[in-house]
Amino acid sequence: MTEPVRPKPILYIRRATIPMAVLFFYIGSLSSSASSEDLSLYAFEQPHMGTLFRIKLYAQSKKSAQVAATAAFQRIEELNSKLSDYLPQSELNQLAASPSNKPIPVSIDLYNVLDAALTLAKTTNGSFDPTIGYASNLWRRSLRKGLIPSATQIVDAKKHSGYQNVTLDAENNSATLRIEGMFFDLGGIAKGFAADEALKVLAKHHITRAAIAAGGDVRVGAPPPHSPEGWEIPVLGMNRTEEEIITTVMLKNGAISTSGDREQFVEIDGTQYAHIINPNTGLGLTHRVTATVIAPTATQSDALATALCILGRLNIDLPDDTYALLITHDSDGTEREQRSPGFPDPPA
Repeated sequence: MTEPVRPKPILYIRRATIPMAVLFFYIGSLSSSASSEDLSLYAFEQPHMGTLFRIKLYAQSKKSAQVAATAAFQRIEELNSKLSDYLPQSELNQLAASPSNKPIPVSIDLYNVLDAALTLAKTTNGSFDPTIGYASNLWRRSLRKGLIPSATQIVDAKKHSGYQNVTLDAENNSATLRIEGMFFDLGGIAKGFAADEALKVLAKHHITRAAIAAGGDVRVGAPPPHSPEGWEIPVLGMNRTEEEIITTVMLKNGAISTSGDREQFVEIDGTQYAHIINPNTGLGLTHRVTATVIAPTATQSDALATALCILGRLNIDLPDDTYALLITHDSDGTEREQRSPGFPDPPA
């Protein structure tokens, strides 16, 4: 598989509303007929990692498409068994249960995800932190009861977290936890990583013209036969009642992720909390925000979109070939946009 090339987003405004359930099928949907390469479009979907993974691909036959898609879904399920913080026997939870201050061998998959997550944690000074699993579990239990965790519980959760307390050893492919009782939450990066890996599996089956969507993450390979500029992907705004497309980009060999409080949120005692947890407070975000990131891989775009939502502003140096759009609401309801250099501006 060739290395990802620089994403070249092409933006134009398209005012339309599309239900979230069928949004993915809008991507690259200009044509589904056979092309000059004798390729046809096929679509598949399966639930994994708490969301619906959807695959669109161009193949020479239905059989080859099914074989490739099946292998890709198997890879996603394999990763879920390693990276899930919900499965008691997952490799991630087994690592958390290991003795502290002792190098623990881990799979290359878990190592790579932890490495990417910890790198971003350092870049964002902990705004993105894969070690907030203790706080995540506390928050989930509290939400089921419709209550906010107590100050004592939050302080206790913070004592069991901190990305600085995890050390990786590339030579021995191991991880060392510096404190007992630490839990992980890779919800802000695992789905993106799984989408990247699924695309690699498709490539091994000689399918490169493909797009994979997992919740708010989309990973695309080579462009559709009919659209050399790339896959046509909508960027959604903050409207919860109908999915309004505010921007459309053309993307190939890259990824785009959108994260925020548009769909997953809860209101307790008059305050709205998002599903994204702020490591500094141990609670769900209370500021309205949506972040969209375009990057070479979905591992990057997924994690960065989460981090930017927590930061609430574009004040970090983005990697090369990475662009971001941040939409926030002031307390008076004023909507504001921040765009990094390279993220297309809307036409006048």
